[in-house]
Amino acid sequence: MPFQDLRDYLSALKTRNELVEINQPFSPDLEITEIADRSFKKSETSPTLLFKNMQGHSIPVAINLFGTEKRTAFALGVDKLDDIADRIRTFTSMVPPKTLGDKIKKALQFAGIRKFVPRLVKKAPVHNIVLTGDQVDLSILPVLNCWPDDGGKFITLTAVVSKDPDTNSRNIGMYRVQVFDKNTAGLHWQRHKGGAAHHEKFKKTGGRMEVAVVLGGDPATIYSASAPLPPNIDEWFFSGFLRGKSVEIVKCKTVDLEVPAHAEIVLEGYVDLNEPLRVEGPFGDHTGFYSLADLYPAFHVTAITMRKDAIYPTTIVGIPPVEDVWLGKITERAFLPLMQVVLPEVVDYHLPPEGVFHNLVFISAKKSYPGHGWKILHGSLGLGLMMLSKVIVVLDEDAEVENIPECWRRLMKNADFHLDVAETRGPIDALDHASQFFTYAGKIAIDASTKWNGEGRVTGKPISIPAEVIKGGLEKVKNQLLGFPEIKSWSVPYYKDGDEGVFSPLFVNIAKSEPGQGRTLAAKLLELDLGGWNKLVIVVDDVDDVNNPFECWWISLNHLDPIRDVIRFSIPSSEKGYQVPGYSASETRMGWDSTSKRKDEQFAREWPWKVIMPAEVKSKIDKIWPQLGIR
Repeated sequence: MPFQDLRDYLSALKTRNELVEINQPFSPDLEITEIADRSFKKSETSPTLLFKNMQGHSIPVAINLFGTEKRTAFALGVDKLDDIADRIRTFTSMVPPKTLGDKIKKALQFAGIRKFVPRLVKKAPVHNIVLTGDQVDLSILPVLNCWPDDGGKFITLTAVVSKDPDTNSRNIGMYRVQVFDKNTAGLHWQRHKGGAAHHEKFKKTGGRMEVAVVLGGDPATIYSASAPLPPNIDEWFFSGFLRGKSVEIVKCKTVDLEVPAHAEIVLEGYVDLNEPLRVEGPFGDHTGFYSLADLYPAFHVTAITMRKDAIYPTTIVGIPPVEDVWLGKITERAFLPLMQVVLPEVVDYHLPPEGVFHNLVFISAKKSYPGHGWKILHGSLGLGLMMLSKVIVVLDEDAEVENIPECWRRLMKNADFHLDVAETRGPIDALDHASQFFTYAGKIAIDASTKWNGEGRVTGKPISIPAEVIKGGLEKVKNQLLGFPEIKSWSVPYYKDGDEGVFSPLFVNIAKSEPGQGRTLAAKLLELDLGGWNKLVIVVDDVDDVNNPFECWWISLNHLDPIRDVIRFSIPSSEKGYQVPGYSASETRMGWDSTSKRKDEQFAREWPWKVIMPAEVKSKIDKIWPQLGIR
């Protein structure tokens, strides 16, 4: 049975020993963030946390609702998240029914969709308490000040509702909301999202744009606000599909919008299209860096409605991995069948957490002809929010896309960086800080599938280099890198002793002291004879532990704009010192300058800083951590 609301879900988690109720008093300023972040990253079970004694507030706080993959599946009523894809696939199957029985079954299947349509009701628990006029005061909510350099308190786990002025169709998006004062907040809807599109339409007419911010509800409804749905699919309908039962919605009290009847809290209000935008941010974001202050619409709150025993649901983001890993995982699994409608040769895909959703995509696919990998790469970059991908890689159909070391090893083995790499440009996520221009940057596509005859190879065979040649090359790396005093440390994280034919990417961590130093060093390293170990050189300057591949990729992908930062260098095969069948012309090496960019490197935008909790907050939580009962 689907969960009715948030408290129904919390009750079920308590029965499963996945809920920790905390009665000690805590402040919403930084302390909840530190506990939740520590719980997700370090505890064995990453339980949901219910803080029942918030300093200065009577409303409890629930956080880490989707703390593990298993719990996330439970929240959506499935055994595993791939089950959602299987359900969607029954509707996306393009095989026409052949027999009368098949036709009847298909007709009944599509007729059953009607039960997922949102159902309008007249009374709702979320209207137990209605505050309007002078009663409106956002300070009654235990809104978190998540990180020390945040521009204020941010409401995070939202469902922001608006309507298209032309079609009257709804959009629901999970956008952060910064509290400005007792009845005003900032709406951070990014330019590629539905809320921003509605805002642009309303700006042509002026007046007011009505908005509702929903907090809580059943877990499927909470998640649905983050789903990158096509414009013609209603998020509340999608929630009904996920939970197997329609969502009950109710008319708002002061605006002409509908919200889930079983939500915990709803903020009703409007955006005045005739007033100037206001500064919103900075905010410690899911990239692990602060998204910088910028101009966004002000939201004027006309009413707060809530249940009489309301619970405030929230989440935090920051240095990955954090809870949004599992929200993203739902999307990844649920939307695979939709990707396969357009690209049926795709077997699977994965957006690794270290790529913070939009920086890295691995795709496994079944090739049928030479150049097929490029068809998949180009097609993927045109699919919905996949357009924001920065690095996208296609692999053979048998690749395990969630096995990150093996994906990179395949890439190093199968990809010729002259023939199999394409640099292009296009829209990029609004939170990307490395792009030279806001939301517009370079991209890099790599065909790392096994090559066929006719794909620019003599034999079509992958690179084959003896294990002793690979191991011997490491001595060259050790010796030659000593000649560069700016290099602090280096690693080859995916090297396995005894490997044949596979190099690892080479990460080089430097102390950057002058403009262009990262690019200059990358170029020099590509020209050296490192026994093949400089096939892919990634220069970073912001890594604490270069032997941690997760951190290396997180930093390097965040700091990379492929148009500006990727360089390639080719040498004749006669100079390589070993023979590679099928590569008689040249060998191409690739370098990434993934260092922090500076104003004196002609980088026009402000460079952000890492999201880090102050030592005194960490110390305080250290002392009381054993008392919290978080395993």
